[in-house]
Amino acid sequence: MSVVTKFLLTILIFMQLSETPLAEQRHQCVPSSCGHIHNISYPFRLKSDPKHCGLKNYELSCEGDRAILPIPPHDWDGSLNYYVQAINYDNSTIRLVDPVPITLFSCPFSINSPVFVEITNCLNRSYASNVSSDSFKGHTYATMAELSPSDLKSGVV
Repeated sequence: MSVVTKFLLTILIFMQLSETPLAEQRHQCVPSSCGHIHNISYPFRLKSDPKHCGLKNYELSCEGDRAILPIPPHDWDGSLNYYVQAINYDNSTIRLVDPVPITLFSCPFSINSPVFVEITNCLNRSYASNVSSDSFKGHTYATMAELSPSDLKSGVV
């Protein structure tokens, strides 16, 4: 018998002798819950679930009744945490929300700062047509930084 044949035979015997195949183990997993997210099941799992109940890349943490999915960025070793709003197993989608708040504000003049991103030309014009044109005069900015009054020039609305 060749080495490859012996190896394959050993694997087949091991699979036959194992008490619970992986597919059966997955069926034995009880769905988890965290806050308003119920029925957390394969491929997702909570950190507290058995390791065979879901995939490591889809491991959620539950903090303060909020399900959190850490997503590692491509350019550094940490992870970005996103709140899970919904998991839909029927159409294989997950809805995530960035927990960092975004602040929007308008100014009658231009601001030159790396903290603010001008979004004046990005506004949804169908929405803008239903709102007073006075709201859209000047410049509109977004920032993810926490603002204090000293961060803004006087006259910013």
